[in-house]
Amino acid sequence: SGSMITPAFRPVGPAFIIEARRPNGSLLMNFNRPFTITIRYDAGEATGLDEPGLSLYYRGSAAEQWQVITTTHGANVLTTTVDHLTQFAVLGAAQTSYTVYLPLIMR
Repeated sequence: SGSMITPAFRPVGPAFIIEARRPNGSLLMNFNRPFTITIRYDAGEATGLDEPGLSLYYRGSAAEQWQVITTTHGANVLTTTVDHLTQFAVLGAAQTSYTVYLPLIMR
């Protein structure tokens, strides 16, 4: 059996943290009702990535692995519904198509 090649993932824009605080200043991490996050991105930041495959990911800390969130796509817009706040990032897989240039030999 051969090894499976996993495409390289890279971010579209910086990772970001969304916080909500109670009036006393303490962090509010989970919500009783889900809410929608809408992210607009510059298509230039997604160059070389499989743009239809872009998704929002989250992780609780820098030591944790990124977890994918079901994401809806629009024109340079990603939308998802979550019930918690944490660190988020838009990630995409590198396109797997390659261009090969061969030398032209003339006599």
